[in-house]
Amino acid sequence: MERVEQQVRNEWKLLLSAAMAALSSYMQQIALPLLILLGVMILDYVAGITKAWINGELSSRKSVEGAARKLGRLGLVAVGMAVDFIASTGLEAIEIQIPVQMPVALLVCFWIILGECISIVENLDAAGVPIPAFLRNALQEGKHSIDNLKEDDEHESD
Repeated sequence: MERVEQQVRNEWKLLLSAAMAALSSYMQQIALPLLILLGVMILDYVAGITKAWINGELSSRKSVEGAARKLGRLGLVAVGMAVDFIASTGLEAIEIQIPVQMPVALLVCFWIILGECISIVENLDAAGVPIPAFLRNALQEGKHSIDNLKEDDEHESD
């Protein structure tokens, strides 16, 4: 009986290893942006808590809400990955190859990374950390560009 259980465990390990290898291969291009995204999300969370603590505004409710928003942003990346999977499957069916895997997920990931970086700088600034002018200007220009895209989208839907 023990031998059968060991064989079943080995088969599950093999199946899980094969699935993880396939997933790693498929996610090759988005792995680094996802790691960067997770890193800046953690930094922003810590910077936000630090700012709130310094300013006497620390609240567990706001902290949980911030964490929930970050999980929601990761959900957006997952939606982008799903769109990419559906699109690539459809394109493969008509024999069209694109050079980039997961272009939608990558764009969403980069957009969220920029937003997180802006938030980190704003939180650190509010906590009294000096921010280099060139960094503040570059991020503000990026924020301004995103805001203009949002306004353009709103005008197009009218």
